[in-house]
Amino acid sequence: MSLIPTIAFHGMALAYRVSSLVHTLILRGRLIDQLTNGSPMPARHRLLGSIFYRLVGISVVFAANAFCPSFAQGPPPPGFEVLGAGTLAPKTKFLDGNNIPTNIDAFKGKIVVLNLWATWCAPCVKEMPSLERLASRLPADRFAIVAVNQDKGGIAVAKPFLDRLGIRGLAIYSDPTGRLPREYGGRGMPTTFVIGKDGNIISRLEGSADWDTKEIASYLELLGD
Repeated sequence: MSLIPTIAFHGMALAYRVSSLVHTLILRGRLIDQLTNGSPMPARHRLLGSIFYRLVGISVVFAANAFCPSFAQGPPPPGFEVLGAGTLAPKTKFLDGNNIPTNIDAFKGKIVVLNLWATWCAPCVKEMPSLERLASRLPADRFAIVAVNQDKGGIAVAKPFLDRLGIRGLAIYSDPTGRLPREYGGRGMPTTFVIGKDGNIISRLEGSADWDTKEIASYLELLGD
């Protein structure tokens, strides 16, 4: 799945190059024909041909951005799987730090990093400090780092665990029913979903990451522009 956007992008770029080549060959053919007949090639042929093929190229680019907006930001960092356009994030309910039900709609208008983790998951625990640093780096009015704990004990388990790790810069959420992984299609932990301002899932990462690297932060910031 992750190869499709890359292949499509290069395919459309190739189509534009081919159209330009065809345009050039057409002009050359007309030029030879005009020279054979002893008359110059009209300037309007050159102008109209040039406008036509460049409009084709522009249309291809606009279509790419319309059907897969992530093209505008370029490819994601290694490990991120780009999902198809229009993959709406499920409205599955989970709990905030006060055990009040919420869902992804509470963050609409922001780029959301939805991270599914558990206290018994070593890779999850390892990435928590970098996830906290990412949260402090990105402006809260444009981004939301939503780390949802999957322990059956919920907030009562997650909060003291994060306190022992010294993680106090992340908002605490829990999903003791385990519905989020099932309905979002998570196949293990940690799994992280990047969700756009419109509520559509842009990409998915299975496994841990160093979240505060320049590469990942730049990717998210471009999505937020």
